[in-house]
Amino acid sequence: MADDYGQLERALSELIGRQLTAVVFIHDYLQFTFDGPCLTAIIVPTVELEDLVLARGQQGYCDALCAQIGVTVCKIGMDGQLLEIGFSNGAILRFSLADSDYTGPEAINYQAEDGGLLVA
Repeated sequence: MADDYGQLERALSELIGRQLTAVVFIHDYLQFTFDGPCLTAIIVPTVELEDLVLARGQQGYCDALCAQIGVTVCKIGMDGQLLEIGFSNGAILRFSLADSDYTGPEAINYQAEDGGLLVA
């Protein structure tokens, strides 16, 4: 599985230098579009803004996500338990990849610029 995460991290690295262009709130998941590529999050991320960490359902969560529209991705970090997307304004999206947080067979889907689909 570690190799699968390595492949996904390499694919996600194409987001560095791209702006988040859309956040779509769907019944029980989210989609993030980055000027082409699209990340579908079945495991909904937390968003960190300076010393504040917001989770789905907390006041300001949706606003914090939408505030990243137009902001450039500057960092991607991934290990077997966590995916982080860092933005140039200091905000960080954190997606848990821990088995205990899965509600189904997958946590995220990534539609790359070239049309390839990767699933974790």
